[in-house]
Order: sequence, then C-alpha cells, then structure tokens
Amino acid sequence: MTGHPAERRFSTIEEFIAWEERQPERFEFLDGRVWPHDADPAGMAGGTIRHNDIVFNIRTALAPIFRPCGCRVQSETVKLKTHTFSAYPDVLVTCAPVTPDASRVAEAILLVEVVSEGTEHKDRGPKQQNYLDTAFCLYYVLVSQDAQMVEVYSRAPAGWIYRSYRDPDDRIELLNADAKLAMADIYRDTDVPPYRTVVPMGR
Repeated sequence: MTGHPAERRFSTIEEFIAWEERQPERFEFLDGRVWPHDADPAGMAGGTIRHNDIVFNIRTALAPIFRPCGCRVQSETVKLKTHTFSAYPDVLVTCAPVTPDASRVAEAILLVEVVSEGTEHKDRGPKQQNYLDTAFCLYYVLVSQDAQMVEVYSRAPAGWIYRSYRDPDDRIELLNADAKLAMADIYRDTDVPPYRTVVPMGR
C-alpha cells in the first residue's frame, strides 16, 4: 500500500494494528478508515497545552471516583482496541483486569474526548458512533476547548440519555455512578472562556 495514511485500507483490524505499530506516529482505525491521531484528514494537529491541561484535570477529577472501585483512569497513549475499531481516547476508565505493562485495553466504561477544531468531525462522527455501539461503554463525554461546555451521553435501559452543561458552576452528573464532576475542576487553570461569553460566528 502507498499514499497518505488516511488513504490506506486494511482487510482486518489485526492488519491495521500490525501496520500502525511500525509507524513513528499514532493512528486510529474507525469504520474501515485510517485517521491520524489528534488530527483531521487534512492534517490539522491537536496536542496543545490547553488540551493537555484539560485532559490532566479530567483524569485528576475521575481518579478518586473510580480508583476505589478497582478501576483505572488512563489517558491519550493507551489504545482502546475492539474487534471492529482502534482508537486513543483522551481519557478512559477501564475496570477490566490489565497488566501494568499493557499498552492497550479491550473495554472501557467511560470515554472522554477533548474536542478541538481538528478532531471535532471525528469525535462527533465515527468515534462517537463506534463508542456508543459498544456493549461496554456507559458514558461518552465531549469536552469543548472553545468554551466551557461539557456534553454527556449516559447509557440507560431505554437508550442513551444526552445532557449538556454550560454553566461554570455546573456539576456534571454521571448517571448510576453516584458521582458528579465540577465544571470548574475540568477547566481549572485554563484560558477557556465561559460559554455565555463566546459570540457565535456571524453576529
């Protein structure tokens, strides 16, 4: 196979993994397509200080909630691989047994993506669909870098429940987890403005 990585096609996910592990950069495999990690197909990269600060804040806030339950909170470099896709969530919570030297997990109950301009199409498109289609994911969380807004999909018996949070004083509820995250903790020490101060384009 030749050409840009996004143009590559693989018959199986195992074939993709074998290829990706030989590459100097990380890639994701979603709906049969290869996606550069933290970049859109045009190559707009993520990985800013703001992004990293938000990821750190989320991981710090989730650890005391899930560690007492025997779960692990991981971020960015840990791969989530199923029989249909491979991705690097910005933050994930897994309660399945893993060894300390493992570089991938097969399931996660909570998946978080910190959305940037370069990754929004992927985060709200193939990533969201693949995550919500799994049997193990209980929560999918989208965190904006442009304004203080957090969106949560929580699994319920009748389907997914969606809720968005846009007030800096909000506490983000994880249904059935007996846990709430403070919006202020997620955006602590960042320059992300409150949602109400962001003026929509064209106004």
